[in-house]
Amino acid sequence: MPSTLTQLVDALLGAYSLILLGKAIVSWFPVNPHNPIVRFLDRLTEPVLTQVRKKVPPLAGMDLSVVLVLIVISILRNMIWSF
Repeated sequence: MPSTLTQLVDALLGAYSLILLGKAIVSWFPVNPHNPIVRFLDRLTEPVLTQVRKKVPPLAGMDLSVVLVLIVISILRNMIWSF
């Protein structure tokens, strides 16, 4: 039986994954950077994505930071449920 803490961490990681997906989708369209939704997504994701971008340069001009963070989150979620 998973603990409440395990469920909470998994839910938070899942929510952050959805926020990252929202950020990725919004980045495909010309949007106003002052839009409240865009600002909300930036405030929540840029601190993490900036750290990843410092370590992993763009590959063929593509920013893979969102993909890498989603992969790490997926691995963490799998590790949480395997214990």
